[in-house]
Formats: sequence, structure tokens, C-alpha cells
Amino acid sequence: MRKAIAFGLILMLLLASSVVGCGNGDNGNGGNGGGNEPAEPTVESISVNPADVEIEIGGGMQYWASAAYSDGSDSVVTGEVTWSSSAEAVATIGAGGLASAVAAGVTTITAALEGKSASATLTVTEEPPETVTIIDSAGREVTLPKPLSRIVALHTDVAEAIRALGAKDRIVGVTKYIADQPEYWPDLKDVTACGSSFSPNYEQLVALDPQVVIVYSGTFGFSAPTELEETMAAAGIAVVQLDCYKPESMTRDLSTLGVMLGTEARAAEYITFIEGYLSIVNDRVKSLTSSEKMRVYFEQWTDYKSVAEGAGYHDMILMAGGINVFAGAGVAYPIVSPEAILAKDPQLVIKNTQEPGYKATDSSALQTIRNALLARAGWNNMDAVLNNKVYVVSNEIVGGTKKPIAICYIAKWLYPDLFLDFDPEEMLIEFMVEYQGVPYQGVYFYSG
Repeated sequence: MRKAIAFGLILMLLLASSVVGCGNGDNGNGGNGGGNEPAEPTVESISVNPADVEIEIGGGMQYWASAAYSDGSDSVVTGEVTWSSSAEAVATIGAGGLASAVAAGVTTITAALEGKSASATLTVTEEPPETVTIIDSAGREVTLPKPLSRIVALHTDVAEAIRALGAKDRIVGVTKYIADQPEYWPDLKDVTACGSSFSPNYEQLVALDPQVVIVYSGTFGFSAPTELEETMAAAGIAVVQLDCYKPESMTRDLSTLGVMLGTEARAAEYITFIEGYLSIVNDRVKSLTSSEKMRVYFEQWTDYKSVAEGAGYHDMILMAGGINVFAGAGVAYPIVSPEAILAKDPQLVIKNTQEPGYKATDSSALQTIRNALLARAGWNNMDAVLNNKVYVVSNEIVGGTKKPIAICYIAKWLYPDLFLDFDPEEMLIEFMVEYQGVPYQGVYFYSG
């Protein structure tokens, strides 16, 4: 028997699909050079998740819809599609994709948009089954026991997400990186460390006897954890690949996690918190034309290692209304030349670092890195330098589950006049205090 439950109307961010000027950026100035906007991409297909699930009478199921477009892009369109249930006496479904079980039976849930549609089967039973079936970040159906009470979180992003959903006490094993940040993880610092998503300690995992081990889906460029899955399967332990760090799929991952934990209402509340801020950003930047959008150069902690399509940092730039000057580099994390950066003449520079943010008490480390950037040959004439828009940041704020917060900061750095009444720090404070249960502290940015 399979089961999945979700409650609350989840606000889905309508991602801006136009990335005019991001594809090649050959002129270094953004835009398309001719002032003519390209035709809007059309919907080629729709997909609905989850597929073929079972819930009990009185329960709910949050559905998600994604669209594949003619330009090769994909987008979450849960709030844009028209939802319907073939048997409303069995289950109804609202505009946000939330289905409510009414009576025992079977119904077909359909999402339609621009003449395209997709469906999933929903079965409603009288008795609650003892398992829950979810679709993870790798698109796999995984059946888990219910209730789920013993979890190993093999990356910090999912550990943060679990803590945000109020289920930290169910974590019996963690990634080794949590032990390195006891200030931020006072509640998990003494939990057994079992390696990481890509270097797990199998003996420790089996000894802990968890119901599930949660790892990344391999979206960092690593192969799927086949060996881990085989080893855990032999011990009767499920493996779920759940990312919780990619902006375009974070809502789906958090909703899935809420289903796994049985904390659907808390997940809906947390998603509403995130999407509430992101919707403000989206509403204010979506009307910008390609010529009005500002050019952004994002550099990783390795000098001259930038980001392009396929990297979560690239998505952050787009969602903040910017143009990633190296979007079309062909690989997610390209090494670029100093000359290429100067030719792009970015209007905003963001340098990511591995410097600690939460336990930092001053900006001296970030300031040193910024000074080194400004000393690079030719940078004194760069637009971003001339207008004091060179930001050095800690990866603790631009990585993982905090990416939505970073998007809000970047949007304000890019277009301060559009966000005079908007304070991303309020979001950061609420995230830490209300959803992580830790004091607000640290230094995460420096811009001179």
C-alpha cells in the first residue's frame, strides 16, 4: 500500500522563463543588441507528480505540475495549470494542486495548460496504509514506512530542511560536515556522523538501523549512489535522493519531505514563508526588459571559476532579475579568463567564499578577499567596481536551503530602487530564529 499526504495551499513561484541576453552575452552588455524581444516559448508537454498514489479518506495530496517548453527550458507551473478530478465524489482538487480525499474509490487527477495535459491516478482507501510513497529528486518512487522516525541526513541541506519542519529529533545520523559547525548545529552536533552523500560510512549506517538514508540526487555532477542503495537495500534500509538546495525544485523537495515526515502543514507554512518573499522579487523584476536587466559575474571560491546554466547559482541570478554573463559557457562551472570577464563588463560581481558566516564576528576575512579582487588588472574600469557593486559572500548564505534568501539580497543589490521597502535581512532573521531555532548572528556579506 502506498500513501502520500499533504495539507495547505502551497504558493508556487512562477519562475521567469525568459533569459534574454543570457545565452551567449557576446556583446558584454546584456540584451540582444537589436531591441527585438524573441517570441515567447510554447508549452510542449506537461508532467504531473506524484503518479498513482494512495491516501485515506480525509487525507490530502499536494500535486505538482511541470512544463517543458519549446526553447528547452522547464518550469514549475502548478499555479498556472487547470486542475480537475474525474470523480469529485472520490476526491476534489483546488487551483493550487491540493487534492482532498472524500470517499473510497479511484479518480484521475489532470493538469492542463495551453492545450497540453497530463494525468495521475489517485486511489482513496478507508483505512490508512502503513507506508508512504514519495517521488524523490531523482524522479524515483520510494516506499517508506509510516511513521518515519529514524532518519540519517547525509547532507546539511536536508538536515536544515528537516529542522525547519520541526522533525530534528528524528535524525539519528548526520553528514560529517555538521560536526564542523557546532555553533550552528547545537541540537545535532552530538549525533553520529556517518560520512557524506558521496563518502558514506556503510558500517555506521547499518549499525544505526535507520528507516531511511537521505542523500543528494547526484545533481552536483556525481553519479547516483548505486552502491549505497544496494548496500542499504540488503540491510532493509531505504535510500531517498532529496536535494533541498536547487531554487527551481526546492518547493517540490520540501513538500515531499513534509509528506515523508507527516508534517505537511508545517511544510506548507515554511514554503509559504519562502515563496512569499520570492513572489515579491518576481513581481518586481518580471517586467524588466533585457536592456534593463543588469549583468552579473558570479565567481566561486576558486579564482575565475564561474557559473553557467545547470548551476543553482545561475538560477539564483535569473530569479533575482539579473543576466548571468557566462550563462552559455557549456558547463555548469566554467573556468573563465580574466580577459573574458573584462569584456563582459559586469555591473554586479559576487564572489563566493568558504569563509564562515554564522560564527564570524567581523568582515575582515571577506574584506581581504574583496581587496584582492579590486587589485586585479583592469578591474578599476569595470562597471561593478566603479559603482561599488562588488560583493564578497559566505557560501553559508548563497548555498543550500538559504538560496531563496540570497535571491532576495541579490535582487536588492541589482535594483535598489525597486526594493526600497524590502528588507531581505528580515527573511534571514525569521529563517534562523523561527525555522532553525538558532540565534541570529554572523557576517555573510561585504561590499566595502
